Amino acid sequence: MAVKKKEGERLDDETIETVIELRSQAKPITIKEACERLNINPNGARLQKIIDEYHERKAIRKQFRDANRGKPATEAEIATVVEMFLVGESIKEIAETLYRSDGFVKRVIEQVGVPQTLPGETYADFGPLPEQCIAESFRDGEFVWSSKYGGIAEVIKFAGVEKGTGANLYRIWIHQHIDPTKLLIDGKRYDFQVERGGGFYAHQAAYDLGSLEHLRKFGVDVKRAIK
Repeated sequence: MAVKKKEGERLDDETIETVIELRSQAKPITIKEACERLNINPNGARLQKIIDEYHERKAIRKQFRDANRGKPATEAEIATVVEMFLVGESIKEIAETLYRSDGFVKRVIEQVGVPQTLPGETYADFGPLPEQCIAESFRDGEFVWSSKYGGIAEVIKFAGVEKGTGANLYRIWIHQHIDPTKLLIDGKRYDFQVERGGGFYAHQAAYDLGSLEHLRKFGVDVKRAIK
């Protein structure tokens, strides 16, 4: 029977691997110390079972990764990579889900033209969109990428033309996952908006919005991704 994770326990692979390394040293940490790192009750048998299951998972992942090595990306894999990445899943998480390497995931993202938020980017300072995402206008109801907010947005309606640049302006809904148990996350996100999946309204010019239409040919369903 698989080990059941209890609330508060740190049974992620990174923490377990750290414990394994520390237990393998010339002067290993004690069972009690190992359990403390995992935030579990001191129990040598359960600790060993957690470690054994980690090794089994690691072996299975390696087996599938080896089988996939060198194989081109399938349409289903491309769709999974894109949909997971658009909603904020890490490259490592996506790679583990598909039994592929981090490099494989990165190549798909770059070759397909998936917009991304890079480390250090802010609301006012962000990188350019992939060439495939560039568009001057959008239709009502279209799902786009908001460079300013670093996430998927839905075009609500055309909101006029920006003074000075002449760029089209749009009222958009920024999709975000919100904890429904919290009445107020910050000044923009309220609990009643959770019914729409979470998020907030904003206005943005077309030059800071990215089209996601080119992803359709790869079987990507943006609406499915945000649910």
